[in-house]
Amino acid sequence: MANLPAILDKAEHHAENLKFDPSVLGNARLSPDMHNLAVQVQFVTVHAKGVGGRLSGIEVPVYENSEISISDLQVRPAKTSAFLRGLTATQIHYETAYAILRHNGVDIGKADYLGAL
Repeated sequence: MANLPAILDKAEHHAENLKFDPSVLGNARLSPDMHNLAVQVQFVTVHAKGVGGRLSGIEVPVYENSEISISDLQVRPAKTSAFLRGLTATQIHYETAYAILRHNGVDIGKADYLGAL
């Protein structure tokens, strides 16, 4: 999460150096049937904050999924990192409890860990 804004910053400078609109990169995709860069960045932050929220048992912040410019996309990982830094280790010990129970043969799996998605 910490490196994503720096990568996006390099992308923005790349577009500026080649004199094209950086939003072109926000709309870029590797294949016609995949999501574009903007949605990929949105997914990364949705998953990270979702895991943090579920592990800590607190409400997950909701972000608008309207970013397309590189500048707008840089804000998402920063907000997500701030949210994750605000969590304490004691809020996240659920993961260890799950691992101990599973290690000892309790019939639990991914669905039990993640809950309803």
